Amino acid sequence: MPPKGAAKVKAADKAPATPEKSKSKARVENATPTKTPSKTPSKTPTKRAATQSVDFTSLPKDSTGPLVPIDVSYEGDKPQSALRNKGIPYGKILKLAADNAFTVEKSIMLTDGEYAGHQAIILRPAKPFDFLNIPDEARTLVYRYYFAAKGNLNDSIVIDGKRSTTKEPYAKTYADGSKQRVALLAVSKEVNINHPHLKPFLTHTLTQVRKEALQIFTALPLRFETTHATVDFFMANSHLRNTVTNIEIKTYQKTSARNALHYLSEVPTLTRLHFETGVSSETDPIKAAKTFWNDGYKFLQAVANRREDKDKTKTLDILSFHTSAFLQGSDSSKPWTNSMLKDFRDALVAKLM
Repeated sequence: MPPKGAAKVKAADKAPATPEKSKSKARVENATPTKTPSKTPSKTPTKRAATQSVDFTSLPKDSTGPLVPIDVSYEGDKPQSALRNKGIPYGKILKLAADNAFTVEKSIMLTDGEYAGHQAIILRPAKPFDFLNIPDEARTLVYRYYFAAKGNLNDSIVIDGKRSTTKEPYAKTYADGSKQRVALLAVSKEVNINHPHLKPFLTHTLTQVRKEALQIFTALPLRFETTHATVDFFMANSHLRNTVTNIEIKTYQKTSARNALHYLSEVPTLTRLHFETGVSSETDPIKAAKTFWNDGYKFLQAVANRREDKDKTKTLDILSFHTSAFLQGSDSSKPWTNSMLKDFRDALVAKLM
């Protein structure tokens, strides 16, 4: 209780309340200040001096003596050495090039003759392999491996593709892996070199190599899928009629056999014609011989006329047949007997007489 006589404090006389301070934002203690990433100063790329190509001038070769196999050329268009800014005072860049390996042996000073007082660089060219002096049997084996597809010496050359542009048949599988498999046959017999020593040598060498290689290549059998494919091939490659010697035909087709045999009658080099299937399903060899004669009379007559001995009984030696070529009936897989084949051949020989 307040004492008596004490004045009452009016509401207005009350002490003013102390105003609250505005709350400041909480400070983050130990905060790492954010750093503005500094920009990497850009560097101006250094301009490289343009590389200058060096021109070379070929050094003349002696054309009166033996062939010079290594080409020598020198820097610039003047044979004199040039004064250098650094290093050895005078210099000249030489370039050596050849079709075959060579060795730089040494450098010597010449003391006699026209070039006495000259310095010579001795180069040793690769000695050429004397292919024509190895035995005939070895050369033949080399040619056979050269022309063999996949290294199989006795494989036929199968005509199994058609060119996309001309649709001409060609040996697609045989050409796979080596587009230049028969490039040796393209060796020219004419040598366009006016070198007194080199031209006669090259002419003789190239002529002999081409002749030997052609004999090996043309002996390889050409294999066709059908008689129709045979017609297409020789229509597109008439220039081969004087080179082909051995032909194999898988299927004898009635619709195209006559045309095929007519084309083959114009191949004077042919020594073997082999059929695998489809020649006849007759049970009568005489009827089969008549049908075959109607298809191939022109071919058989041409073969008989080309024989030097004029022995028509041996005309059919050019023909060979697989056991599946003649069947005893269209629905049979039984091949002809030997006596039936003999009757067939005898009937054809009789028509030639």
